Amino acid sequence: MSCSSPPQQWHPKLIICQIVALQCTYYLALGGMLAVGHSLFGTDLSLDHFFTDKHMNAQSATGWVGITAAVVASLVG
Repeated sequence: MSCSSPPQQWHPKLIICQIVALQCTYYLALGGMLAVGHSLFGTDLSLDHFFTDKHMNAQSATGWVGITAAVVASLVG
């Protein structure tokens, strides 16, 4: 009896669906964390917070919100 498992089949649709699910999970977690953080500090939230790094700076409270949200969202993923 062999200890090795049978070779796995190649499922590109499954891989693509897993990538899409992981990206959706990341952006939903990021959006939730940014929404909570920005509502606590009373600042505006825009798509720039999602897709650019100009708001992620350690000199302001909103910058720390963005940094924390990105770290937590990556841990969720």
